Amino acid sequence: MKGAPRGFSLLEMVVYISLMAIVSMLLGPQLIHVWRLTARLQLRDDAHQMLNIALQRLILDLHQTRAEGVSLRADPNILAVNRLLKVQDDGLLIWAPDYSLYYLDQDRLVRQHWPNGAPAATPEETDSSLAKLLDPARLLEIRNGAASARPEILARKVLEFRTDPNQRATGLVLPLQIFLRLGPADSTVDQVSARRSVMLR
Repeated sequence: MKGAPRGFSLLEMVVYISLMAIVSMLLGPQLIHVWRLTARLQLRDDAHQMLNIALQRLILDLHQTRAEGVSLRADPNILAVNRLLKVQDDGLLIWAPDYSLYYLDQDRLVRQHWPNGAPAATPEETDSSLAKLLDPARLLEIRNGAASARPEILARKVLEFRTDPNQRATGLVLPLQIFLRLGPADSTVDQVSARRSVMLR
């Protein structure tokens, strides 16, 4: 006759727990290191993805304009795009009555539509038959006045956003270079950056 199933003895349990404790002590630091490295790589991957999406959005706007529809300001760096809607059969260019402004708001790269409130646009700034080149002082006024509106946040933890050239008088030197760097300020290893060149028509 068979006896009842026998469980583990106290000695077997002590040996098992002791072995698991030793294995945990040996592998624990390596597992923690792998976990931290994985989390760090995930953050870098997320930063790369955010950087690429932000640059794609900006370049998409730039591909919808011509050189005369781009306004620039340095310190703080502001880029404004006035989109070209169409070219009529008679060659007349029809421009959008609004602008997309790109600038840093603290550590965020934002895209702001204007006019959407203060400051009010002049009739010349909304005339669809003219490309509207905004001077640097006007760009700063628009950026400061648009603070009450909700901008579209394209990227966070932005350390640097700049264009080259970063300002213009009349003509725009092409290609337009756009540089974006983001990540933690205290760790250059974890920062990501990209430079894009855009040729405008």
